[in-house]
Amino acid sequence: MLKKRLGIPLLIAIGMLLTAVVVYADMKMVNAVNAWDFEANPNPGFTHALQPMAIDCVTWIPFWYEFSWDNDVYPTPKDQTAYYPAAVDRLELYPQDACPSVPYSTTTGYGDTTPWASTFEYAVYHQDNPPGSGYGFMTTANWELVYCDRDDDGDFDSADLSHTPPRYRNTIIDDPGDIDDGFAVLAQNVITDTECVGNCFTELITTLFVNLDTDCDGDITDEFTGTEPISGTIYHAYLNGGLCFFAEALVPCTNDPLWDGNVQARITRLGGEVTINFHQDLEATPVEISSFTARWYEDRSRLLILGAVAAVLGGAAVGALVWRTRPAQR
Repeated sequence: MLKKRLGIPLLIAIGMLLTAVVVYADMKMVNAVNAWDFEANPNPGFTHALQPMAIDCVTWIPFWYEFSWDNDVYPTPKDQTAYYPAAVDRLELYPQDACPSVPYSTTTGYGDTTPWASTFEYAVYHQDNPPGSGYGFMTTANWELVYCDRDDDGDFDSADLSHTPPRYRNTIIDDPGDIDDGFAVLAQNVITDTECVGNCFTELITTLFVNLDTDCDGDITDEFTGTEPISGTIYHAYLNGGLCFFAEALVPCTNDPLWDGNVQARITRLGGEVTINFHQDLEATPVEISSFTARWYEDRSRLLILGAVAAVLGGAAVGALVWRTRPAQR
């Protein structure tokens, strides 16, 4: 009987946890966030493995993330309080309706909500914890909604991740400013010191909104399904594995303090996140070593010359002294 009394509450608790996972999962965080590894040999490409980070002030690292979805709808004003925890920052940025320009219909059940919408964050480590306080990424840009198919063969696979050049992509929306278009930047490169306590001092967080059902009728909008060919008769893949997020992040400078440990970037929505790590390589500054070697050779040559001069002068002085102290000749 005691086992039954303990088992029933346990089953209820497990059920509540499973329900919570479902509630927080309109955009599923099941795919890896990738970045372009410029130093991978012999085949560079997008990967989620630990990557080297240049420190040259000019390298923009491209990021690539594949969207994935389930059947849960985007929160409306009726259920937003239950959907998002009140303790999470920046909730005021999140649109209350997926389709604000479409009136809600009690007859059809559509109008301001859809399972194809979500708010998410693209965040990168910016400054390390004291005392070193090294820099990670300096800024991000070029946030775009793109087709995952990069090699124009109609699907998304490993060949797309290794397709060159790094920044080649088939863009759907490259100016994310209007929620009604299905892709919007809600806040960009906000310096935040509350999200990565213990791992970094500040992050740069860009908050975005994506909606693939812009009329909120329950079906993906045609422009996102790839109904139009991009070259000849090749069509893009359908949504599942077909639509991705692209962005770029700028690396720090050689004269900035180095990061102590790994620099991290992430794609996050409430209820889950995926991350990728970078390490800064000290070998990225060969000019200093070369300069040091040249100075060492120059200094040693100077010492050899001075030593030779001193030897000559010393020999002359000794010779003169010997000459003066020689016995007088009669």
